Amino acid sequence: MYKRRITIAILCRAYILLVGGGGAGGFCRAGGGGGGSIAYPNGVSGNIYQNGAPGGCGTVIVRVAVDAGIAVNLGGTVLSGDAPATVSLTAQVSTDNPDETVEYQWDFESDGIYDATTSEPTTTHVYATAGDHTATVKVVELTGDRREATATYSFSLGPIYVDANAPAGGDGYSWETALQTIPEGIDRANACSVLVKGGLDRVYTVNSEATALVIPEDKANLTIKAVDGHAAINVPIGTEIQTGLIPYLTIGAKANGVTISGLDFIVNVAGDNVEPSNSSIGDGGKIISVLGDDATIDDCSISVRGGYPKRGWYGIFCPGENSGASKGDGLGLRLKVRNCTFSGFNCHPNFAAIPVVSAYDPQIVGNTFTNCMYFYRTAKSTDAFLFVSNVIVECSRGLDSSATYDGSARTAEIAYNILKASKPGIAFFKKEYRGMSAARIHHNTAI
Repeated sequence: MYKRRITIAILCRAYILLVGGGGAGGFCRAGGGGGGSIAYPNGVSGNIYQNGAPGGCGTVIVRVAVDAGIAVNLGGTVLSGDAPATVSLTAQVSTDNPDETVEYQWDFESDGIYDATTSEPTTTHVYATAGDHTATVKVVELTGDRREATATYSFSLGPIYVDANAPAGGDGYSWETALQTIPEGIDRANACSVLVKGGLDRVYTVNSEATALVIPEDKANLTIKAVDGHAAINVPIGTEIQTGLIPYLTIGAKANGVTISGLDFIVNVAGDNVEPSNSSIGDGGKIISVLGDDATIDDCSISVRGGYPKRGWYGIFCPGENSGASKGDGLGLRLKVRNCTFSGFNCHPNFAAIPVVSAYDPQIVGNTFTNCMYFYRTAKSTDAFLFVSNVIVECSRGLDSSATYDGSARTAEIAYNILKASKPGIAFFKKEYRGMSAARIHHNTAI
């Protein structure tokens, strides 16, 4: 028995195989018992054949298959959600020869045409149109085996279009193919704008689990904006309301930087002192719940028509420390409510109906509160409170704090507000404020 040392080339790489054989019991014997052996390097597999006369060694032919030895993954970041948008693409290469020199070939639309070649694993591209896109990268070795591998990255760009009067079956990437409901738009959007067709001839209804508006945490920086006039959101409140529907719009925890603009929530109450059998708009019910930080509610309205709920409830609500959560964890920090209108917030005298409740550095600027009980409440631990240029009309109580303020570094700016035809004795402060180190209250007017 002997071993023959054979060197062969496999895809331009040299591998050494040890092949045993020879004689009647040798490896090369056709149909023989096989005393031979072969040692394959990692990633190599194959078969050994005899090319020669039966019973003799002849020529040994080694057929092998080699693992590709190179792989690539492609990821990306949409730097701006609305087209035209810049998308950053990054390739991650895995190879059994890290010293190999490679190049990256980029096909930005996956149409088989490679648009750019780089020596680095990153690139950017501007996509001009909304819709679904897929980018492809091909990694090619420049020396050695010249192996290659490809990967793709798929994403969507907005804006997403919503029109209550649109035909069914649209993809949401144009007014001609608009989606019919706002929840569909939220689901389709990817950190971009959802444009909602407004106007008097369109009404969007939220009255079931399927149509409640929920912005999850993976939709940070989403914008929902009405165009061509405000978009009316019909909110029926009566005994038919199902448990869990309130709030009708939720900005989820960690869905930071969300903007809502131009939506009019019309709350239709089925008579005075309505108390649904399951109390879904019972004490503490909400129309809009803000858990994400840095949200902006701009140029919107919440109006109550037809009556009022029996129990206390809120228009825009940030939980603050009242929720039991830690600061920075779903409390609605730094809420901005600007240029909005609120009307009809009343309920049974034993409870409170309040248009806005916020905590932690809110900015309440340029709003109008009409025919409300309290017009605003600050939750616990407001650090920097800005209440400026608001108009309060025919409100019966005042600005309420839910707890005594006791601490340091509390600041407030309450200025240029107008109290018009409101109940005599209405006050900006209903409860005790202590420890406010820099409170400025000035240029407020009662008419």
